[in-house]
Amino acid sequence: MKLFSICTAPAAVLKDEWFLKTLRDDWELHIVDLDDVPQGNGDYLSREWYYCIRKKFDILLDAIAANPDGIIIWADIDIQFFRPCAGIIRRCLQDRDIVFQRWNRSGSEINSGFMAIRCNDRSRAFFKAVSATDFSRRAFADQDAINDLLKAGSPPIRWGVFPRTFYHVYLGPAPGRIALHHGCGAPPPGIRDGRFISSIEHKIDQMIMIRHQAQTPWWRHLLRRLRRTLLCP
Repeated sequence: MKLFSICTAPAAVLKDEWFLKTLRDDWELHIVDLDDVPQGNGDYLSREWYYCIRKKFDILLDAIAANPDGIIIWADIDIQFFRPCAGIIRRCLQDRDIVFQRWNRSGSEINSGFMAIRCNDRSRAFFKAVSATDFSRRAFADQDAINDLLKAGSPPIRWGVFPRTFYHVYLGPAPGRIALHHGCGAPPPGIRDGRFISSIEHKIDQMIMIRHQAQTPWWRHLLRRLRRTLLCP
């Protein structure tokens, strides 16, 4: 499989210290370093954030056209891996064109930060429609546009969602057999203890927390919950 992503200078630490160091699959990597991004920290809802999302669809459409009948992966660079994912992806893609991360535990909306895509006319038409949408002022940008198109059923696409093991924090507690963690849902940038904390720094804090949780034996989590229960009045 081929994996596509983008990276900016502020996000290089995510790519080098988390994404690449934890990758468990032998995928062919196509990570585009964007040198022409508007200056900034890459913070959520910033001008450079929207710029990167626009670039994402230029890359995706070119990749779909260049890999007919193949399977490609889109992965945001704020992802860490815990075990091989290729087998799960192939099973989830059976009879489907695109598989997304879930957005929450109970709803039907998707998260667009990690996608497996079958390169065909349906997926190309779908992402062309997403790219043609003006999402420059929407809170979740392309994700909002994708969810609108999926609800409308046009363009037609066969889609599904990954299990919770393709995890982010809006899915609740981290599962025991976590496959990957996408660092969305981190606090917005702002001042903490008299210092400005960027979106990237918040994501790294979350990455550390989830890796610690995943590497802690299940019985320690159970013991901690029991202690909290016993200490409650």
